[in-house]
Amino acid sequence: MFKQISNRLKNSSFLNYLLPVNVNWHVLFIYRASNFLYRSKVPLIPHFLYWLNYVLFSCEIHYKSSIGKRFKISHSVGVVIGSKVKIGNDCNIYSGVVLGARGNSRKMPNIGDNVIIGTGAKVLGDINIGSFSRIGANVVVVKNLSPESIMVSKCTEL
Repeated sequence: MFKQISNRLKNSSFLNYLLPVNVNWHVLFIYRASNFLYRSKVPLIPHFLYWLNYVLFSCEIHYKSSIGKRFKISHSVGVVIGSKVKIGNDCNIYSGVVLGARGNSRKMPNIGDNVIIGTGAKVLGDINIGSFSRIGANVVVVKNLSPESIMVSKCTEL
C-alpha cells in the first residue's frame, strides 16, 4: 500500500505545488511573510525572518521595502535590497545586485515595472528607474533612467 501511495505522489503534479524546491521561491516567501508581519505591526518576528533569509540564502531583502507582484530573483546570493526601496511589478534581478542608499543619504531608488537588472549591478541613491528599462551587468547607476532605457557599461580595452 505504501508503494502505491509513493508512486501516485511521484506522478502527481500536485507535489510540485506542495513542496517548492527552488531556493529563490523560499527567499521571496520569507520576505513576503516578514513584510506582511511588519505591515501588521507584529514586533521582532519580521527582523528575525530578515536575519534568517540572510543566514540561509545570503540575501538581504529588508522587510520594510516594497516589492510588487511577480518579482523574480535569479540566483539570490549577494542580493541586497534596502529598507526604503520600491520595486514595481514583473521585475527581475540577478545575483549580486545592490539597491540602496548612496553615501550618508537614507534615500533609496524607486524601480518601475518590468525592469531587468543584471548581475552585480548597483542602483544607488534617490533615483527613479523607468518602466521597461534594462540595466546590464556590473553597472553602477546613480542618475535617473527614463522609461525603456538601456544602461550598459563600457567594455574594457586592453
